[in-house]
Amino acid sequence: MKRSLLLFICLFLSITVLTSCDILFGMLDLGDINGGIEDVPTCEHVDKNDDYRCDKCGDSHYDGEEPNDEPDDDENGQGGSGNGEVEEKNHVYTAFTASEKALLNRIAGGVIPFIPNDEYYVEEYFDEYYYETCVNFYTYGNTEAEFKAYKALFVGYELVESYEDDYGDTWYCLEGETYVEMCHYYFEGEYVVDVYVYTASGSGDDSQGGTGGNGGNGGEGGSEDSNHNLITNAGAGLPNGVNGVYDVDFTDGKYVKDVTDQGYYLDGCPTTGSPKVLVIPVDFKDINGRSNSYYSIDKISRAFNGSAGETDYYSVDEYYYISSYGRLDLDITVIDEWFVPKYNSSYYENATMDYYGEDVAIGDQLVMDEALEYLSTFMDLSQFDSDGNTVIDAVVLITTLEIDDTSDFNWAYRYWNTYTDEDGYFYEYDGVSANDYLWASYSFIYESYDEEGYSYYTDSSVMNTYTYIHEFGHILGLDDYYDTSEVSLHPMESCDIMDGMLGDHNPFSKFNLGWITNSKLITTDSTVTITLNSFTRTGESIIIANNWSTELGAYQEYYVVIYYTNEGLNSGEGGYFSRDGIVVYHVNASLYSEEYDGEIYYDIYNNNTSPSNEYGTKDNLIEFVKSTEGNFTYIEGDSLPSVTDNQGYTLSYSFTVKSVEDGQATLVFTKTN
Repeated sequence: MKRSLLLFICLFLSITVLTSCDILFGMLDLGDINGGIEDVPTCEHVDKNDDYRCDKCGDSHYDGEEPNDEPDDDENGQGGSGNGEVEEKNHVYTAFTASEKALLNRIAGGVIPFIPNDEYYVEEYFDEYYYETCVNFYTYGNTEAEFKAYKALFVGYELVESYEDDYGDTWYCLEGETYVEMCHYYFEGEYVVDVYVYTASGSGDDSQGGTGGNGGNGGEGGSEDSNHNLITNAGAGLPNGVNGVYDVDFTDGKYVKDVTDQGYYLDGCPTTGSPKVLVIPVDFKDINGRSNSYYSIDKISRAFNGSAGETDYYSVDEYYYISSYGRLDLDITVIDEWFVPKYNSSYYENATMDYYGEDVAIGDQLVMDEALEYLSTFMDLSQFDSDGNTVIDAVVLITTLEIDDTSDFNWAYRYWNTYTDEDGYFYEYDGVSANDYLWASYSFIYESYDEEGYSYYTDSSVMNTYTYIHEFGHILGLDDYYDTSEVSLHPMESCDIMDGMLGDHNPFSKFNLGWITNSKLITTDSTVTITLNSFTRTGESIIIANNWSTELGAYQEYYVVIYYTNEGLNSGEGGYFSRDGIVVYHVNASLYSEEYDGEIYYDIYNNNTSPSNEYGTKDNLIEFVKSTEGNFTYIEGDSLPSVTDNQGYTLSYSFTVKSVEDGQATLVFTKTN
């Protein structure tokens, strides 16, 4: 019971990632904001003044004295009648829904027994103690006798241990198909059964399942993985190509066509066309940067809207126009005055919203709301809603705060607005509200590097736009491609703008954003020769896969082959590799589905942000396939080594680089099995 149902709902409707630069968070009800907004309970089930605290969430269970609970004399944790039935009384709910079973399968690898009850919740939860995602299932209205009978339903499970928490409640730890911790306790006049479900130890990663191989159904449809509710291309086979090649059109995708169709990104910034971006320079009374020539609105304007030569790299607008091959032409307005919030910076830095006992920082959103209210007095904010969904496409706040990488408030990140009125509605101005926004310090413009490669932010001779470009990638819906914990693993080895601060976006990101809608899939039964032009200039790519579903489009497992060149966005310091050549990416962008309020939402299952995602693991969304010599780029004479996909099958095709010359690369693809 560490979260409310609302956070589960918002897994798809408003999610993003907090790392050194990003925040993972769902839409919240407005609670206590330091400075005078009404308090809400510190936990789902308590008042703030309760004196008995929950071991799982750290919050109080009830007012007054602890009731006399029925003693649990079942020492082995398998009490009850043993007849496999939970008796006592009739209850409203008697089974998990299909989507709840899917969640349990996806997170824990199995479905646990259900205890009939009068009210319950099933939520995805990240356990910071175990550093693992689990499922929290908790119920209201169950007696101790029912809890004992419920434990008896875990046939095939072994009691690993039981322990008494600091408040006298007994937790039972069972392991079988899944690993379960459960407890029965009392608050606010009724009993609760609280269950946490984890992946069983040693269960391995079977997330891709399926049968694999060619010859399936001609590339149509996707296969739903029973373990994780994944929709994969397992068993799909390959479509019929022409002369050994099938022309892929990603817009044929049935489930998701691009990132704006993914459930978690609804109401986000459009990724093609000319979305409206509102950039607001923010100063604070106690900083008064506007009186210091160090801070310049003109430099902010050049960082976001500048043309060639006005920055040390590219402006945000220029970068994304080039990277998208002209499909994204940002319409950026930089306000030509410093907005000064009502209070000193410390007020906003310390402003929090109480969310079920957890203080959540809200100061940046208070600043944004004040700024929008002020701007609405002399300009029509509805002009910044290009797609007519009553949400401003994107808001950027550039502050005079000093950079501090130990403080989110003094750093750079993308976030989703959670600041609402007491009824849960966003504050609107001119009929529009803010949702997606970027918060960053002005001093990132002056970021430079010492001899050891460490950053400092006082070199006013530079015009560094890397951080703003990277963060705007999050505004568009892209995730980081590196481990966002302190482990700092880099499956992309820092060779991507979303895994570092330099260079172009990779082909999957461009498929995902709708910037590239076509590719070529190898289908030959023997050999085929193909010539590739520079990916940076043309967006050309080749896909190799054992299976291909036209309905899944870019959101499945496959390998992408491009001709990389050190030019354009990859020129100079932006170049990832020391030489031009063929680069191969392994993409596993399989979707999973969730249902909410009768609607089905889809999202990508894998990511590169988990601390467990080392190079070469099945959990990664995207990584490189290096040559036999360990190089990123394949040059003339190099061949693709034998590769095994995540479904456990050897890739059916290889290639040899025939030539790399005159701005083109020629490859010979051969069917190997």
